[in-house]
Amino acid sequence: MTTRSLRQAARLAVAGLALTALALAGLGGCGGAVDHTQTLAELRAAIDEPVTTPGDRQLHNDLVVRVAEEGALEGLRRDEVTTKIGRGRDCSEFPLCLEREYDADDWVYEVGTDPSGSVGHMPTLLVGFDASGRVARTTYITR
Repeated sequence: MTTRSLRQAARLAVAGLALTALALAGLGGCGGAVDHTQTLAELRAAIDEPVTTPGDRQLHNDLVVRVAEEGALEGLRRDEVTTKIGRGRDCSEFPLCLEREYDADDWVYEVGTDPSGSVGHMPTLLVGFDASGRVARTTYITR
């Protein structure tokens, strides 16, 4: 190998190591967990927020998708969920929970309110707990 080839190989190796380190940090390897404080604060506010236009509802749809896909509630205990976003309603009140195989004591959040009755159903977040009382899964229903 020439000196030039060796330098190129070294640069590629360093770049590869840097990308690997960034990927591991993003996966929560040695770098610590992702902080979902802001997302959960937005969710808590959105749960009681009046939704008066389809655009408002879309913002709420986007939020429930983000919460579920980022796993913002995963691993939290029931009391932690209550502290962060309030207590949900029991799944036993909602047929959609049974359709998605949630337990009667799992929780449902309708995200937003429709004071005029003209916007329709609100985005919904289902929160399922495991036997130890920690969030094991979340499902969203956009409207």
